[in-house]
Amino acid sequence: MVAGEQMKRVYELLSPVLDERTRRLVPAAMALASGHGGIAKAARATGVSRRAIGAGITELKHPQPLAGKRTRRPGGGRKPLTARDTTVRGDLERLVDRDIRDLKAAAELLAKNFQDALVRINHHTELCKASRKLRETVEGSRNTPLYWALVDMDHCIRASRPEDMTPGMAQTLVACVERLSPDMSEDEMLKITDDLYDAGLRPWCVRKKSRRRARTGLKPH
Repeated sequence: MVAGEQMKRVYELLSPVLDERTRRLVPAAMALASGHGGIAKAARATGVSRRAIGAGITELKHPQPLAGKRTRRPGGGRKPLTARDTTVRGDLERLVDRDIRDLKAAAELLAKNFQDALVRINHHTELCKASRKLRETVEGSRNTPLYWALVDMDHCIRASRPEDMTPGMAQTLVACVERLSPDMSEDEMLKITDDLYDAGLRPWCVRKKSRRRARTGLKPH
């Protein structure tokens, strides 16, 4: 028989080296060693759910070796959202297309209104809102060229002061927004960033081109 305090101590000592599978197998072994009521004892001592311990007991009684370093059987684990709901991808693409159209409309309004400084400021504010909205829409698709193109574009828009902008800058923004696409390539992303920089649009912290070229696929900053 294994006492509750002994279970707790053993599990605490092993916890740093346990993976998803062994985290349920160890309490399951304790439960089997404790006899009647062992599952409840192991659950109280280790904090592992009774359901997980029960699954571990089944694995111990009917062991199935896993290939390589796998901790789950093939097909185990949570299915991707796109597999559980086939409409998600299409819905996301429609949201992205809608927000790209909104950003383009805001950029076009800014480009057409350079006579009145107050109107220009208002349109610049709407441009910032549209840019941030689109970036938030694609937030779940990080490490894609579209996301990083939007990161650079959003930073350039927010760092620019409407009173310092020129019609050429606004026209460049319109042209760059028109090239945004969910399936855009890394080269297209870099071309957009280069065009923004060449037009005089700069983020608060200018990155070297070599860093920007190496950034696709890296962690977000």
